[in-house]
Amino acid sequence: MQARSEATAAWRLRDMAEADLDAVLTIAAGTDLAGLNRDGLRRELQLPFASCQVLAAADGVIGYSIHWVVAGEAEIHAVAVSAGIRRQGAGRLLVESVLERVGRAGATRCQLEVAEENAAGRALYTGLGFCEVGRRRDYYGSGRDSLLFECRIMGSKDSTLPNAEISITMHKSHSAF
Repeated sequence: MQARSEATAAWRLRDMAEADLDAVLTIAAGTDLAGLNRDGLRRELQLPFASCQVLAAADGVIGYSIHWVVAGEAEIHAVAVSAGIRRQGAGRLLVESVLERVGRAGATRCQLEVAEENAAGRALYTGLGFCEVGRRRDYYGSGRDSLLFECRIMGSKDSTLPNAEISITMHKSHSAF
């Protein structure tokens, strides 16, 4: 357990840069985000309402997130972590950082979708206060549905999701952005 906490303490969140694209595409290739491409990532980096982050360790990028904030609402487009790092808190750190950023940007809700068979992702999102609000049938191909999740950012006047409030707090591990 000690080695894990030392490793996670060395992780740093920062804005994604052009130089990170190869690593991000490699991580995406092992996920349902395999359709991501270099041109699409370059466009995301240029959009004024998009935010792209990477989680870096001493040996390089180990995860990334992409989200948008438009008209007071946020949507997480991608969260992915290198296969060898999964289930060690990297995904949670990325999503917590997104929630912190969207809260500071004034978003009152945050939405995302996740493959129904992605039990680890579903557990992560529900553990962070997201509620399942819908389904996209065959989104990932025949018989592979996507589940839609949403949470309300604490301080929002919206009460349609009473059990899904997110508190925006600063964590020491987020201090590197």
